[in-house]
Amino acid sequence: MVECNLAKVEVAGSNPVSRSISSLANQWIHEASNGALEQLITG
Repeated sequence: MVECNLAKVEVAGSNPVSRSISSLANQWIHEASNGALEQLITG
């Protein structure tokens, strides 16, 4: 999932707006997936 989004960032690299939005989306996804993993481990 994260790999897919990183590929999108590479494609959008020429557009600074797309790049910043993509990096924010990747950060959110990364934090969300970490939170889900923590819930699975501690749950």
